Amino acid sequence: MQQINNVKFSKNSYDKAKEGVISNDAMNEFAIDNIGRVAYQKADGSVGFDSWNNIKENKLTPLTNNDLLNLRAYDTNMAFRDISGILSNGIGITKIADFIKDNLPTLGSSEETIEGYTKKASDDIKEGAKLLAEAPEGDYKFTRYTKQ
Repeated sequence: MQQINNVKFSKNSYDKAKEGVISNDAMNEFAIDNIGRVAYQKADGSVGFDSWNNIKENKLTPLTNNDLLNLRAYDTNMAFRDISGILSNGIGITKIADFIKDNLPTLGSSEETIEGYTKKASDDIKEGAKLLAEAPEGDYKFTRYTKQ
């Protein structure tokens, strides 16, 4: 009876994980675990996780979320392995781009304008104000405008 419950739970977990990956457009994205390691298939067929640098350096083939789902569905060694946590990390670039596009207007901006007047007087010119120091004697209006 316990095995039947395990199979049912495992099937529900698989179906929910697959739905999430599909809804996030992440089927073809690399499978990444909760600490940022990328999934790859070892020589013995099992799934391993390593940093992206190690995967590139060792010329390993990273697994996509779709690859991981297929392994889970058809490899008996993966039958009861819970991959939902890994798959829940998947999100496609289109979803990221849409999120940025939708939220960009809410980021806002800030502006600051400072205006004032100054009179050139040789004793008051600070170091670094060469432009003002070279200007003819007189009154000058200055404006500083910054936008972020």
